[in-house]
Amino acid sequence: VQEWKNVLIRSHDRKSLDERWSKFIKQEKTVREQATKLAGEIGDPAAKDLLRRFLAAHEQMGRKYEQGRDAFAAAGFAVKAGDAAVKGMDREPTELLAQASALMRKSATESTAQEIASANRQLTGSLIAMAVISFLAMLVCWQVVLSNVLRPIGEALRFTRTIATGDLGQDMVVRSRDEIGQLVSAMKEMKDNLATIVKEARESAQSTASASQEISAGNANLSQRTEEQASSLEETASAMEERTSTVKQKADNAARADEMAAATRAQAE
Repeated sequence: VQEWKNVLIRSHDRKSLDERWSKFIKQEKTVREQATKLAGEIGDPAAKDLLRRFLAAHEQMGRKYEQGRDAFAAAGFAVKAGDAAVKGMDREPTELLAQASALMRKSATESTAQEIASANRQLTGSLIAMAVISFLAMLVCWQVVLSNVLRPIGEALRFTRTIATGDLGQDMVVRSRDEIGQLVSAMKEMKDNLATIVKEARESAQSTASASQEISAGNANLSQRTEEQASSLEETASAMEERTSTVKQKADNAARADEMAAATRAQAE
């Protein structure tokens, strides 16, 4: 419509009319090409039908504009004559284009809503999948931590408590070479060293007990011998006392005999 107004207002002779008309035709061709391209791209059948009807009406309107151009030139380039020749001819194409535009907007809105709903469903599915994957990953991590950290620490704790009760016969398997494995290996080495120390102390205690028993037996034997010797000495002392008593008695008897002999001699004299 604007190009047609330019044709009417700025055309004063045949040359200027031809120049303006060529621009009008160019614009009309551009509109037709864009409408044809749009009709081939959209998927809504109703909108596609409206665009096809618009193209047909637009082509018919082009022919009427040619008639209006000729009437405008025949009237000596009178604007009113040219305007009257095409009056109302753009109403049908404009209405068809407006209907097609409204229908395409509606279709686009519905399509956008469907795409949003689909995107929301996909997003919800993705979030659920991510949640499931995260849960599985956490479960795997928990199993790894349980297997590589918590379980070995629990075994090491039970092993330590067993050692604390004095039971050095239990053994522990080193399952890894990480820090926890090194800790378990050090505890196992500590247990082995403690077992060696306890074994050596037990052997030393047994040796000491054996030596003590031997010393005790020797002391008992010595005591027995001492008692026997003391008894023998007592017997010897008793015998000596008896002999001393006998000798004294004999001496006393001898002394009495001497006295008696002396007395007898004295009487005899």
